[in-house]
Amino acid sequence: MGDGILESIRYLLITTKYNLFSFTYYRAQFVLWLVSSLFISLYPFIAVTVIYSVSTGIQGWNYYQLLFLSSTASAAIGIITMFISISEINYMLIHGRYDAKLLRPYNKLAIISGGTGFVPNISNIMASGLLIIYSLANLNVTAIYILEYVVLSAFGIAALALFLLMLTSFSYRYFRGYSFIGNFTGFIRSVSNYPLTVYGTTGVILFTVLLPIGTAYFYPAEAVLGNVSSFGFALYIIGTVLVGSVSYKLFNMLIKGYTGSGSAMR
Repeated sequence: MGDGILESIRYLLITTKYNLFSFTYYRAQFVLWLVSSLFISLYPFIAVTVIYSVSTGIQGWNYYQLLFLSSTASAAIGIITMFISISEINYMLIHGRYDAKLLRPYNKLAIISGGTGFVPNISNIMASGLLIIYSLANLNVTAIYILEYVVLSAFGIAALALFLLMLTSFSYRYFRGYSFIGNFTGFIRSVSNYPLTVYGTTGVILFTVLLPIGTAYFYPAEAVLGNVSSFGFALYIIGTVLVGSVSYKLFNMLIKGYTGSGSAMR
């Protein structure tokens, strides 16, 4: 079983690497895209700067803390979409594009997600990474907090990615349309612009338990600020593993409803 999982991860990485090489083949186009995308990806910096230039900002968060949070959210979304595109997966499921691919000797999750990522998002990840480093340079952060941040980010991004894949298979099984997934993707981007605390207690519970958006950006950022205890750290790891495991099992159950090319939307 372990070997199968490792082979599937290797398959996902290889397909992403192939897409990246294909994108960078035309070097002039790649450089122009990279430069333009880097400027576009500076949105967190512009948005946070505007917020703090016209107001006192968000209570409990100073300029660099909010910039760090916003950049973390942007990087998390960039990493997920670089490897998987839920909109592309939804489209290919609806139009029966996986018939031949499902014969490959990998698990269904790796086959369905492999090769769908939008690799140009590497520019978004780079820009967000620079903003994260800039924010950290202006915050009093210890090495242990940074290590906790990296660990929590890895678990949180993986949990959210598995949840999104499960949601894609759910959308295919019960809606067979495009609007649900597209709207939910935009919803995630909107929610992750701010700390979960601005949505109140109900929002914190909703975006932690039912829609685990906060797992990929809010709690890792909280760790850097020293707001996550040892118990909270352990609870977070257990929670993200649980979310990922349940999402994976539900994905496999729901994807059994895939009926091939005959399932194309009429």
